[in-house]
Amino acid sequence: MRLPGSIQVSDELCARLQMMLEKSPTFRSQVRRIAAAPQLYVRVKLDMSISGRTYRAVTKICRQPSGEMVAAIAIAPFGDPAEWLAHEFEHLIEQLDGVNLSDLERRGQGAWKSGNQMFETERAIRTGRLVWRELREPAIHPHFGESAVVESRVR
Repeated sequence: MRLPGSIQVSDELCARLQMMLEKSPTFRSQVRRIAAAPQLYVRVKLDMSISGRTYRAVTKICRQPSGEMVAAIAIAPFGDPAEWLAHEFEHLIEQLDGVNLSDLERRGQGAWKSGNQMFETERAIRTGRLVWRELREPAIHPHFGESAVVESRVR
């Protein structure tokens, strides 16, 4: 699977996103859902200004009068971005699902303000962690069946 044209990723993140697509069924599902939204355009890039913040990623969504949504996802330039990418993609899917974050926060149902005009959700946290776990599961070697696990280590 390849990223759709509606999702543009900076060069530094391309290899990691491709690996996420290959190894994580949850991330593949997220990408399919975002790709199916005809008026959603996403840009993902590393952002040096996030260093030293209390968060590792942030998404800003602009809704155009035409109905188009443009999302700019900024990821901290340190550590493994996989969990944060999946987390932010889930925030986009929440918007596609019509989730009213202010209403959820008001009712104490899995959303809260994490800063000025910023929300956090249990759903995005769970999804980011799930993708992170999927990426760390050992691969099943196709020639030996499910009983033979192949581990790879980077030296």
